[in-house]
Amino acid sequence: MDDQTSDRLQYIGEALGVTGAVLVALPSSLARAAGFTVWLVGNTAWVAYGRRAGNRHIARLFSFYLLTAVIGLYSATRGVGI
Repeated sequence: MDDQTSDRLQYIGEALGVTGAVLVALPSSLARAAGFTVWLVGNTAWVAYGRRAGNRHIARLFSFYLLTAVIGLYSATRGVGI
């Protein structure tokens, strides 16, 4: 993997991870759902980075986080009408 792609994936994962954390911490149901959605994209970037870099530990960890973000999004939107 070239350094530019690696840097981009890590930057995307980092930025969206922080953004998702802020959104999930807000009291709004809509913000919480948006946070989990942002985490879906950010975690996918980390999985892609881990796979491309040959770092199976990062890939597995963020695959698990991706799964928990799916569950969180379902939980956040259930009954909210989103």
